[in-house]
Amino acid sequence: MKKLLLAISLMLSIATIAQKKPAFEGIVVYDMSFDGAGLPPEALSMLKGSTITAYIKGDKRRMDTSTPTASQSSIIDEKNKTSINLMDIMGQKYLIKMNEDDVKKESENNPISSIKYLEETKTIAGYKCKKAEIAVKDKAG
Repeated sequence: MKKLLLAISLMLSIATIAQKKPAFEGIVVYDMSFDGAGLPPEALSMLKGSTITAYIKGDKRRMDTSTPTASQSSIIDEKNKTSINLMDIMGQKYLIKMNEDDVKKESENNPISSIKYLEETKTIAGYKCKKAEIAVKDKAG
């Protein structure tokens, strides 16, 4: 469980720092599902109802990830190329600070992900958005 949350955390930090300045400022809420992830039913039940809330303003972002057993806040500063991750996993608290060099080093070990865009679209805050599925796979498979 810790490895899964850490992988998600690092993937979001790396992807967010690598992006250009966003086209809008606002809040985006994602619902996460883990269907087809090959996880046992017990693990799937522990992840049911998981969400990510992203706050975007200028060159700063905050992403709050919430699962029934853990919570995490990632604070990303694009201008300074830094991120801070605060995690609470079943009462165990962690702090991870990363600068640009740390991100480059970690991206070499980053889980391989693929993005599959689906036909479903929705207009959110005036933007036409397309639904996508992101698959994350570590080196062990």
